[in-house]
Amino acid sequence: MNYRELVKLVVVRADAQQIAERLLDVVMTSYNAGLVTPNEGERLADAFQSDRLSDADVLESLLELAHRTEPEKFRSLIEELGLRI
Repeated sequence: MNYRELVKLVVVRADAQQIAERLLDVVMTSYNAGLVTPNEGERLADAFQSDRLSDADVLESLLELAHRTEPEKFRSLIEELGLRI
């Protein structure tokens, strides 16, 4: 999966912050949250606290982590947003 291509589609949207928050919600509420390393979790926490969730590098991480932890929810969200995988 090419997350960078998805990032390019998301960062230009007016709702990029909301998309980032929805991706974060998918990751943080997953029963598979154990698939997120401590370093990845710390990076997300730092991005959340500094209001940088919609930065391209953080979005790329969120997309990857959402796909890793909840592949079906990830696909549903991507389709709902009208993005192509």
